Amino acid sequence: MVPKYGLNMEKIICETPRLILREIQPGDLDPLMSIFGDAEVMRFSVSGIKTPEQVVKIIEGALKGYARDGVGPWAVVLKESGELIGECGILVQMIKDIKEYEVSYRFAKKYWGKGYAAEAAIASRDYGFNVKSLPRLISIIEAANSASIRVAERLGMKYESDDLFHGIPVKIYSLKNPRIGGTIIRRILPSDIEPLERLFFRTVRQINVRDYTKEQVEAWAPANGDFDKWRKSFEGKSVFVSEEKSVVSGFCELEPNGHIDRFYVSADRIGQGLGRMMYQALEQEASVLKIRRLFAEASITAKPFFEKMGFTVVKEQVVNVKGIAMTNFVMEKKLPQP
Repeated sequence: MVPKYGLNMEKIICETPRLILREIQPGDLDPLMSIFGDAEVMRFSVSGIKTPEQVVKIIEGALKGYARDGVGPWAVVLKESGELIGECGILVQMIKDIKEYEVSYRFAKKYWGKGYAAEAAIASRDYGFNVKSLPRLISIIEAANSASIRVAERLGMKYESDDLFHGIPVKIYSLKNPRIGGTIIRRILPSDIEPLERLFFRTVRQINVRDYTKEQVEAWAPANGDFDKWRKSFEGKSVFVSEEKSVVSGFCELEPNGHIDRFYVSADRIGQGLGRMMYQALEQEASVLKIRRLFAEASITAKPFFEKMGFTVVKEQVVNVKGIAMTNFVMEKKLPQP
């Protein structure tokens, strides 16, 4: 299928499991008009619905903003169909003469209630923090806009203050960049493959060997790592990586059916709260994807951690890894309805 609104896909900013965020193009006028021209979608806009001429100016302004600021509103394209379903990005705003960066979005009404706003907003947040190194992000929300308040909270933002924006009373929500002076949790990058394979090898050989035999851990984490195989093994999953001072310190994977596959923390960071941070990112992703049940095959070593995260044992089992029998535990956690 040729994407209907997938022109110039080299302008991609970032991707999520279901969405592509790319630069807006002049050819996006029609789908953007269906969004900006909808009174219900624009209910909380400071300037109301737009005419085609005004949407052309929005597109022109976005193109100038990309060159000037390196950020702006981006087209949100549904991977499955190539359809442009909304816009989401980072806008430069002046609040009390202070330059702020706002996570902003609008989606066509037919796509409300599917988690796309939070999914795109989280991707924009991560881009702003991890790629652009912005010190903080805000959301400007009218008090009656409860849906946007929930999205801001999913981003990790907290209420900061009441203010006036273009003469309209609003609430400011904000979040500082955790990358500045601390650990960040981000999505996997192509350059992560080799360091993640090495981290996996070291953790299994140094930590899991406490609960398994030498023969078992050698079958589990063989010395001759296949990086191409590892690269392919991440496909189709939501993969989160922890990074500290540009060094990866852990990773975890979530499959679309709620299965947590690999979940590993660097041997020197175990027991310091890093696993909990990674798990929180994973559970947040599950919420965005409307996954209601998480499950994993936890090792003897990992079982206590998953129990602390609220998982229960479904059954103990013996699995075969390259001809070697090993014990693990099928564990699950039911997530609350949003």
